[in-house]
Amino acid sequence: MAKLKLSKKTSTALINSLGAGVVPRVGVEHIAVGREKELKSLLQNLDDIAEGVAAFRFIIGNYGSGKSFMLQMLRNRAIEQGFVVADADLSTERRLAGSNNEGLATYRELMSHLSTKTRPDGEH
Repeated sequence: MAKLKLSKKTSTALINSLGAGVVPRVGVEHIAVGREKELKSLLQNLDDIAEGVAAFRFIIGNYGSGKSFMLQMLRNRAIEQGFVVADADLSTERRLAGSNNEGLATYRELMSHLSTKTRPDGEH
């Protein structure tokens, strides 16, 4: 088994995030256990998209089932592969559609969180 060396920055970020009860932005692949099939399926989507095939997924599950964790792992891998990534949490103010510009609020949130390999945190 290969021994992985964690940088002090990554290990500190992992401990701080887990202590705060949030999904870490970096290093999640070091603490992922038992999600190989799901991750493989999502990574196949990335490969397909890189070849020009469209893909769309809904990730659903109960609270605490690992949705955000899986999406963070996928997000990190997509950025590594050169994709531009955007994320936003949906809420009553940010929905896909609505009568009070909720869709526009979601679009603005996505655009303000664009992330790339050179700007992985996406905030400006």
